[in-house]
Amino acid sequence: RLKELGFPMGGNVDTLLTAKEMEDWGSAKGTRRAFIARDYRLLLLVGDNLGDFTDAYKGSIEERQKVFDDNAAHWGKDWIALPNPTYGSWESAAYGHDFKTPPEEQRQKKIDALKTWSGPAQ
Repeated sequence: RLKELGFPMGGNVDTLLTAKEMEDWGSAKGTRRAFIARDYRLLLLVGDNLGDFTDAYKGSIEERQKVFDDNAAHWGKDWIALPNPTYGSWESAAYGHDFKTPPEEQRQKKIDALKTWSGPAQ
């Protein structure tokens, strides 16, 4: 489909890099981005979760907010987030990654954690 849209990839370019494909490739995507950056310039990252942009995505809401703030220059420019309200590491951060938290309390903590974004830094 990429070829049809004007993005020819060549016959021997791996276009899907998955966790565990290489020994040091885990769920964090930094190693895969570094692998691509050896031969290509990364112009734009698009994702639905903080981990799609940086490996510093785990932690409390406050820690994740700091990572977000520290990377403010990227948001809306070379990092584009497409919201996915159904899953992601943001979800369990709201209740401290404690999966024993009752579902009703998980839901309320997620609602309490929601905030709107005012746009990229000027």
